[in-house]
Amino acid sequence: MDFPKDHELKKTKAEIAKEFVEDALGKGLKIRKAILDSGFFVKEIPALLDEMSIEFLIRAPRNSRVSKLVLAHHKKLDHHYEVGAAEIEFGKNDTHSS
Repeated sequence: MDFPKDHELKKTKAEIAKEFVEDALGKGLKIRKAILDSGFFVKEIPALLDEMSIEFLIRAPRNSRVSKLVLAHHKKLDHHYEVGAAEIEFGKNDTHSS
């Protein structure tokens, strides 16, 4: 089945997120922070939200690449079981893309 280019099933996750944010802002809502599930863990989303000055938190998917990043972060800590957050820079070799 071939859908038109602008059909919902052809849109990227970033396009969907942008439409959602623009719709909310258009209705007069203020967005100070966004919390997204791992389905939106794609490199375009942080750039979009940064551009719109919206703070965000995205749950990382549970996979081997993310596990390696978390383990590397914990090894840098004094106590390897401290609760915390690690910033991840999105790049060419990311696990997910839209």
